[in-house]
Amino acid sequence: MDRLILGSQSPQRLALCRQLGLDPEVIAPDVDETTMPGELASDLVLRLAIDKAKAVSVMNADAVVIAGDSVVSVNEKVLGKPADREVARSMLQSLSDTTHSVFSGLAVVAGDKVFNCVAETKLSFVKLSPEIIEAYLETNEWEGKAGACCIQGMGEAFVHALEGSYSNVVGLPLHKLFEGLTEVGFSGGAFWGATSGE
Repeated sequence: MDRLILGSQSPQRLALCRQLGLDPEVIAPDVDETTMPGELASDLVLRLAIDKAKAVSVMNADAVVIAGDSVVSVNEKVLGKPADREVARSMLQSLSDTTHSVFSGLAVVAGDKVFNCVAETKLSFVKLSPEIIEAYLETNEWEGKAGACCIQGMGEAFVHALEGSYSNVVGLPLHKLFEGLTEVGFSGGAFWGATSGE
């Protein structure tokens, strides 16, 4: 299969796909992203990634579908996208001077072939003063970002150590995406099918 769909409206995920020489169609899935009671961050992102990929795939059986979901987890608490500025402030306060995890679920579906995984990256934040938090909130960079922080923007200044995949924090672990596309038999793009003689 050489038709590729990204089941996400995230501009960050689209940019990461293009970083691998891919230019997928974009179809936003209609999936309930409510966390189930007691659901762990790693289970949540995997479930949502699979649900999103399958929701798009069922209507596009001729395509390879990529979908992902990311959350921040600190002290076992899941931090998704903040609903408003007050929630964002609370999230940044909880991340200040901590080491926490970013979990991303990834699903790649091609017909009856399904690749899925969870990647974890650990981030250590500097101590954020109330003034710094307020200044960051003024940028609106936190909007739509898990944990209210954008690592590929000004938020990277808060990170003094990172263990794991940087692209995972942005939204898609590229090493796993490469593995998944290869496993399901994707034949387009810079790394796939380039030497197949087609």
